[in-house]
Amino acid sequence: MAVTSTPAFTQAITSTHTVLLNATAVQSISNAGVPSNIVSISPSSTNGSVIKSINITTNNSAALTLYLWQYSSGSVYTLLGTVIVPAYAGFGSSLGIGGLASYDVLADPYMTTFAIDQSGKPTLLLPSGYSLAIGTKAQVVNNLAAWITVTKEDF
Repeated sequence: MAVTSTPAFTQAITSTHTVLLNATAVQSISNAGVPSNIVSISPSSTNGSVIKSINITTNNSAALTLYLWQYSSGSVYTLLGTVIVPAYAGFGSSLGIGGLASYDVLADPYMTTFAIDQSGKPTLLLPSGYSLAIGTKAQVVNNLAAWITVTKEDF
């Protein structure tokens, strides 16, 4: 691999948007540790990406248990962690039950292995050729949804 003295600066800020519905199948894991029924939420750019936020908003009436995966085009899967998104996260004020913030997966208190940027916020480096995916423990309630927005800076 060639070494360069050129500093690595991100080139573009992008966002991807994904919706989990009742039709989204529940994740299962094979004996070999390979998940199925996961939903891709963000591919990396050609030269890699820095994930700045993974925000989830839901009108689901029950808390959602979600699994965050990183995987390569060579089918190498790594479970980064499990988060529990509160019911009505980011949606409560419109339902008259008080203002609940949308859920930032990277800021989850149990996801402690992420790098911290210069602002003190957790980030995730997504190498070239890798993608992020979400798996669900249970289906979203019928006629309800969970919206996932990933904001990243591409190299």
